[in-house]
Amino acid sequence: MKHAIFLRRQLLASGLAAFGLLTSGFFMTGAYRGQAPLVLLESSERIFREVGWVRSAVASRGDCSLYIVVDGRSSVVCYGEGRDFSGEIPAFSPSPDALAVDARGQIYVADTEADRIVIVSPFGRLIRMFHAPRPLSLAVLSDGHIVVASPMEGALLHLYDPSGRKLKSFGALKLFDGVSQAQNRFLNRGRVLVDAADNIYYVFEFSPNPTVQKFSREGELLSEFAVEGQAVDLQVQMARRFLAEKSPRRVGGIVTVTSAVIDPMRGRLWIGTNGSSRSGVVYEYSLDGEKLREYAFVLKPTRDVIVGVEEIAVRWPWIYVFTSAGAYRFRADRGSVSDFRVLLEEQGLCPMAQDWPPCRTNCNTPTPDDDQDCKAALQGQISPNVRVIGSSCTNSEAHCSASVTTCDPTNGNQVMHTTMLDCVVGGFLND
Repeated sequence: MKHAIFLRRQLLASGLAAFGLLTSGFFMTGAYRGQAPLVLLESSERIFREVGWVRSAVASRGDCSLYIVVDGRSSVVCYGEGRDFSGEIPAFSPSPDALAVDARGQIYVADTEADRIVIVSPFGRLIRMFHAPRPLSLAVLSDGHIVVASPMEGALLHLYDPSGRKLKSFGALKLFDGVSQAQNRFLNRGRVLVDAADNIYYVFEFSPNPTVQKFSREGELLSEFAVEGQAVDLQVQMARRFLAEKSPRRVGGIVTVTSAVIDPMRGRLWIGTNGSSRSGVVYEYSLDGEKLREYAFVLKPTRDVIVGVEEIAVRWPWIYVFTSAGAYRFRADRGSVSDFRVLLEEQGLCPMAQDWPPCRTNCNTPTPDDDQDCKAALQGQISPNVRVIGSSCTNSEAHCSASVTTCDPTNGNQVMHTTMLDCVVGGFLND
């Protein structure tokens, strides 16, 4: 079921004309809590209509400017700078989950459930395949060494040489849960990124205190900064309630950060999250942790505002926003800033309520209580006074994930949240 992720708004600006291209516009408002200005980008440019749910996306400086992994495809799809289809490269894995691309155009694919990393040439030739336990995310250093994110054995990150030999682990797990090791590992999950100087970044995705850690290429922790903003605060509040009320039998949490990338053109860190119709859903940071801007995305001509982001990719000046309803491209560098204010006028009306289908995973254990119910987990955290206007569900033998969009009938404000629950057998993840 396609997930409702937009809110229709009226954008009013005194004495202003639209800026930029017909497909893109730029407006700026004041900062949230004094942290960073909010930029509103407009676009009528829906892209990649032929693909489905995008599991991972990576921008590149090469001729193939964007690589994506699509659910249900055992391949990597390549697009040129003009959004033209450039080719489809075999991933040599039935279910690729994450990918990275090096300066030579070699593609690195992580298959989490298969415990496997695959390296493929730019022309689709299999170079190497090696075992790596539960690779959730990966990045490549300039010398071809591979950094894999997989909270296990007391470490967040694991370094492999180009042949697939494990060299070392680094990045201490945070203590979020002192009772369940499986739950603590879950809350330590995140994304790994690498900049042009081979600094390594780890972005926590389920943490009730989301942060970014910066490491040297040798694995030394250099700095850490908090991910802050109105959208993230909404997710953190629900995450903390969820964890306080969660049964000890459950392993899972609320997604506080949905995506993180480094722009290969300008070297900025970009973080995506679920949010509300009153907040930005993408944050731009310097590599030193200074928050530069928040971005909200408006679709023309409907004036719908995106409130849920699943993946982002940035190749300046283009920002690619992937949602469950489609993919959109926004140009961030067109327009000018003058002395004006953009007002978002509340309509005060919510769309009609929608049915919320079940979202469960049968964990294949003798105890039915071990099965995971993601809908119930989210439903227990939502106020009975809001209206469910959209939902989505994905599940497998190992986990379920549910998203819901609600609307407050008193003011028309929409909010999106996502949860994930893992199957656990005997205290260990059911891999």
